[in-house]
Amino acid sequence: MKNLQFPWLALGLGLLFALILLQTGGHVPDSDSKQVLPLLFRLLMSEFAFLLTLAGLFVSVRKMFAHGPSFTGIAVATGCLMLAGFFFYVGLLLWPG
Repeated sequence: MKNLQFPWLALGLGLLFALILLQTGGHVPDSDSKQVLPLLFRLLMSEFAFLLTLAGLFVSVRKMFAHGPSFTGIAVATGCLMLAGFFFYVGLLLWPG
C-alpha cells in the first residue's frame, strides 16, 4: 500500500468504528442499560481506532511537509485529528473508575 492511500484508509475505518460505537451504544459507560458490545471489546475498538487515526494524521502531516499543503491533505488530517480526539475521549469515558 502506498503512503498516499493510508490517511484515507485510516479516515474511512475511523468513521466506520465511530459509527459502530455510536449505533450500538458503545460510547455510554452506563452499566444499567443493555449493551450490545462487551466493555473490553469497546475499549479495544476505541484504542485501536485511536492509534489508527493517529497514524493517519502522522502520515498525512508528513506528506504535507514533503509535498506542500493541499485542501485534501488538510481535510484528511483534520478528520483524523478529530476522530483521534473522539476515540481518546470515548476510551477515557469507558475506562472503569
